[in-house]
Amino acid sequence: MSVIQGIDGHTPASSQSQFTRLKSTRQELRIPVVTRWCPGHMGITGNEEADQLAKAAIGLQNDEQGPASVSWTRRRNREERSRIYEAWWEEHQTPTYQHLGLKIRKGRNPELALPRQTLYRLIAERTGHGDFAEYHRRAKHERAELTCKCSAEKAQWHFIDCRLATGWEYPGTATRAEKIRNLLGPTGWFLFQNLLESTAVFRGGCEAP
Repeated sequence: MSVIQGIDGHTPASSQSQFTRLKSTRQELRIPVVTRWCPGHMGITGNEEADQLAKAAIGLQNDEQGPASVSWTRRRNREERSRIYEAWWEEHQTPTYQHLGLKIRKGRNPELALPRQTLYRLIAERTGHGDFAEYHRRAKHERAELTCKCSAEKAQWHFIDCRLATGWEYPGTATRAEKIRNLLGPTGWFLFQNLLESTAVFRGGCEAP
């Protein structure tokens, strides 16, 4: 139906050159031409041939099809922008993000719906920038608390070994590295939220500033 509307009415952004040729041909005939929709594969003369030609056209290079349509150009631009952006990320992402499998996403990240304290801890554990002993030493924070409530030194990914997390069980069998990748990765952050809400691993002295 959209094809008929393109022939009889406004030329759509998709397949512009084809519609333009059809309209020109109809004007050159100088006889009334009426377009009608009909179901496919109904034994109508030329219907099967038209299907074969359409399938053959799919495999043609764009320069063989004629001038690029507006919709084709827009789609190629989107694809090229995405490709360049993803290539840039692959080259410049931090080793930690690469280890966790964090990719560039389109649209709003679902993690942003997390409570402020939980989101702070997730970002800190992903990036390594947060309430960690190594950071406080580097920044010369003389009054900073360098140890967790469990007496171990505050460090990135310490939460996975902290005794304050005792009682919370990871769903399934996994190595320490696999647990970290899942809890802090693109799809398992809700497990990280559950760990924080179910234990005292970050309570008392480890809150977001």
